Amino acid sequence: MKQGNTKRNKSKWPTYLSLTTVILLVMGYFTLPSFEMFLNNAWHVLTSGNREAVKN
Repeated sequence: MKQGNTKRNKSKWPTYLSLTTVILLVMGYFTLPSFEMFLNNAWHVLTSGNREAVKN
């Protein structure tokens, strides 16, 4: 067996799983108001610089 063919034989499942996860998160953000609010609040806390809020 040739060594050059090993790249072609690798599984594509990690790529498909990652893309599916990202697509579901984006769809959830735009279709579920509670999910959008959760992500917005999490982003606000993480970017606020308030270390106490980030710990909790």
